[in-house]
Amino acid sequence: MLVEDAVGSGIDGPFLIKGWSVSDDQGARLCASLLESMPPQCGLPSIELELGGADLAGDFVTEADVTWSAEPVSVEGQVVDGVFVVGAP
Repeated sequence: MLVEDAVGSGIDGPFLIKGWSVSDDQGARLCASLLESMPPQCGLPSIELELGGADLAGDFVTEADVTWSAEPVSVEGQVVDGVFVVGAP
């Protein structure tokens, strides 16, 4: 499921979501797109990610304290209080 489909969907229980990962001093987010700034910013819609110690698979780039995925990533988890918790049962 894409980020834009998952945000506000009300799905109960775990599911797989796909989007661009962006992490900065504000935290981690899964985004529908990347904005063409340098470093990239999160394009809306987006959802906050709680990694809980999990590492996301994929290629990542870091510049100016921002880390983003070079390609969309797929992560499994569930929405808890508006936050996508990776690996949540």
